[in-house]
Amino acid sequence: MAMITGKLVLCCFLMASSIGMSSAAVGRTCEGKSLDLECPEGYIISVNYANYGRNSPGICPHKSSNAPPCSASSSLRIINEHCDGRSSCSVHATNDVFGDPCRGVYKYLEVDYSCRRDPDCQRELDCEGNSINMLCPYAETPAIHICYAMYGRQTSEPVCPSKSISTTNCAASSSLSTARSVCEGRSECSIAASNDVFGDPCIGTYKYLEIDYICARRGRSCEGSSLTLSCSSGQTISVLDAFYGRTAGPEICKGNAQDQNCRAESSLNIVQSACNGRSSCSVNANNNVFGDPCVGTYKYLEVLYKCA
Repeated sequence: MAMITGKLVLCCFLMASSIGMSSAAVGRTCEGKSLDLECPEGYIISVNYANYGRNSPGICPHKSSNAPPCSASSSLRIINEHCDGRSSCSVHATNDVFGDPCRGVYKYLEVDYSCRRDPDCQRELDCEGNSINMLCPYAETPAIHICYAMYGRQTSEPVCPSKSISTTNCAASSSLSTARSVCEGRSECSIAASNDVFGDPCIGTYKYLEIDYICARRGRSCEGSSLTLSCSSGQTISVLDAFYGRTAGPEICKGNAQDQNCRAESSLNIVQSACNGRSSCSVNANNNVFGDPCVGTYKYLEVLYKCA
C-alpha cells in the first residue's frame, strides 16, 4: 500500500493490467490544503473509505490535535461525488466542503482508494496482425467510448502464445490516445493490432491489442446554447468524455469550421463536476464556461456519458 500526503498517483501496477487488477493507496492532507488523486490512463478511481476529521494525534500534528476522534458524516459521499469513477480529482480539505465535525480541532482528510478498469466496459483482445472490431448498434447508446487500451504484452501464455516472447512488461505509451483518435465517438470502428498503428514497444516480441470499450450515450449542443443530460429514475450520470471545441467539419453545428482540431483542456473536468452523480444536469456551451480554445471557430459541446 502506498501513502503520500497531498498528491497521490498510482502508477506501479501495469504488470496486472491485462487482468484488471488494482492497487490500493491512502492519500492524506491537512486541513486547509487540497488532496489530489490520480490513476494511470485507462483506469478509474474507486473510493473505499474517506474521512474528514481526526482519528489520530500523530497525523497533521497540531496543538489542537489531542482531542476525541471525530468524523464528518458527509466524508464518503462528498469524495464519491468528486472522485469515484474519474481518472483524477482534487478535493479541498476544509470545513466549507465537509462541514466542521469538531470545532476548534485541527483536522485532516484521509482517503483510501484503488485504481481499476471500469467494470461496465466490454473487453476485447486480439493478437498482433489481427484487428479488433467494435460496434454500438443501438440508438440510445450510439457512441464508442474507449475506456482502456494496451498494445504490447503484459502476460505470457495462454494469451496469444508464441515462441517470440522476450518480455511481459511492454506497452505502447500511445495505446489509449491512438485508440481514441481512431474510434472515440463512432458507432462502429475497426483498429489493427499492428506496429504500423501503435509503434513497436518491444521489438521481437509477439504482441496483442487489448481494448475495453462501452457504448455510451451522446449529448451535443452548439456554441451559445445549453446541453441537458438526463438518466431514468434511480440512475445517475457518469461522464466518460467531453469536449468543447470542434473536431468535425461544418456538418455538425454549421458555422465557421476553420479549426477542426480544437478542444478546451478543461472540458471533461467541468462537465464531470456539473453532472456526475446527478439524475440530470445542464451545461452552457460557451466561452465563459470553458474558455475559447479556437478563436473565430464556431464550436460545440459534445459529451459521452453512461447512466448507472
